[in-house]
Amino acid sequence: MSAEVPGCRRSDYPSLRLLSFFVSAVTGSLAANGNAARWEVFQYEIPDR
Repeated sequence: MSAEVPGCRRSDYPSLRLLSFFVSAVTGSLAANGNAARWEVFQYEIPDR
């Protein structure tokens, strides 16, 4: 059992790294396009409606 714990954790690390990279790329793309401010307004408008 003890040997399985680290194995699972090691397998989870790459997944988190990939997700973080994807989020960073998307955020960077949005910021480059200047859609960050628009997205903020969009998020604020959704709950309002």
